[in-house]
Amino acid sequence: MAPPFFVFPATFYREAISMFNNYQREGSIAGSQVGREFETAAQTYFRKRDLQLEKGHSILLGVGAIKKKHKFDLGSGSPPVLVECKSHKWNPGGKVPTGKMQIWNEAMYYFHLTPPEYRKIMFVLRDYSDKKKETLAQYYIRIHGHMIPDDVEIVEFNAADGAALWLRPVQNKVRPEVMVHFQASTERNRRLGKLLAQ
Repeated sequence: MAPPFFVFPATFYREAISMFNNYQREGSIAGSQVGREFETAAQTYFRKRDLQLEKGHSILLGVGAIKKKHKFDLGSGSPPVLVECKSHKWNPGGKVPTGKMQIWNEAMYYFHLTPPEYRKIMFVLRDYSDKKKETLAQYYIRIHGHMIPDDVEIVEFNAADGAALWLRPVQNKVRPEVMVHFQASTERNRRLGKLLAQ
């Protein structure tokens, strides 16, 4: 006997689509393009500090003897540096983007597998929640700190003025006063600021 065929009411689909749309950036283009623009901003940021990083830098990783190539958003073999870029924001109403936090945890897992000679940087967009009274990166460090390897740095990038704040330097010595600044003066960075403000 053929299994029963379930027909969901039209309201189910409308509500599902509405829920999906609520978690997209209002008026924004594809999230993948926002991500690529953010990677470019990070690449520019480090290049201005004489650190040349390529997009999609691959290294061999594995929990055992078997290794497989894994691509990081940015990286370099000399000097050995790996960067993951995340432009995620709080959900509407200051709700926690739980799914996005799992993506951050996955990035930490890959950092954990990385050879110790690599410098590991998580480069994230600054997004402040009036409801939570903290940025998304500060929330992640507070709640998911046990998932962050000791040698991973977390850098918060403000697209509005181009400032970068080291929230978590190596060895877990949090020094918020360590700030590096550059002017987002190029047309690309002006467009990025508009994209991420949506």
